[in-house]
Amino acid sequence: GFLPAGEVVHLFSPWGCGKTSVSLGMIRALAEGTGFLDQEKGLKPRKSLFLQADSSSSRFKATYGELGMDEDPMFRKGTPEQMLYIIGADIDQGTESWSATVLGIEKLIRYIIQFEIDGAVFIDSVKGMMEGTGLDYANNEHVKAICKTLLVIADMFKISIVLINHKGTDKQEGSGAKAWSESAGMVIELKNVDPKKAKSKNGEEDEEIPNCRELLIRKDSIGGRRAFKYFILNQRHQLVDPSKLVLNQT
Repeated sequence: GFLPAGEVVHLFSPWGCGKTSVSLGMIRALAEGTGFLDQEKGLKPRKSLFLQADSSSSRFKATYGELGMDEDPMFRKGTPEQMLYIIGADIDQGTESWSATVLGIEKLIRYIIQFEIDGAVFIDSVKGMMEGTGLDYANNEHVKAICKTLLVIADMFKISIVLINHKGTDKQEGSGAKAWSESAGMVIELKNVDPKKAKSKNGEEDEEIPNCRELLIRKDSIGGRRAFKYFILNQRHQLVDPSKLVLNQT
């Protein structure tokens, strides 16, 4: 489908540009066994794990509700259909934010086995997951070591591990070390789009699209570099230009 199995994926954008929303869109597509955005091809339904490595989960909860996932049994805790597992800091449950310590890596493997994760693991964010490890998220050698470990896990379980990051000072890079992108098999950047330039055809006239964003795949050994605009309609991610859809020819 959209994400490469057995690979680490680096997803970054400026603050408030829809990283959580796109991640949840991927999670829903995996759970439903459908294609996502420019990929038509679906596979068997697959389970995902979301690791909240930052202290706050309010933004995640808000986006979860906006996409209507809180009303779907597939994304509710404890249902027979549960396809998403979320690990984050919660005082009532006595849980802490996940970090990539030796113990954290051991827990990650245990979560994958326990929850039977066969789709993807999403980690938000790269800076948060490095806290308490003694490693620096801006140090290339430290980042390469962590990514190598995560790649082994991704390959072992044939899943994608998606690392969520903020936009860095470099126009085409995420925050921290360049090795986040260099070590990843797929690199995704999100950009806001000027509403005046975000238009779609509706009969004879162009219609402006609110909250339109551009997704740039800067690195992908399978599908190659590509870019397209998308928006959310009826709680679903949609392409602005349907001609960008990669049809399933098999």
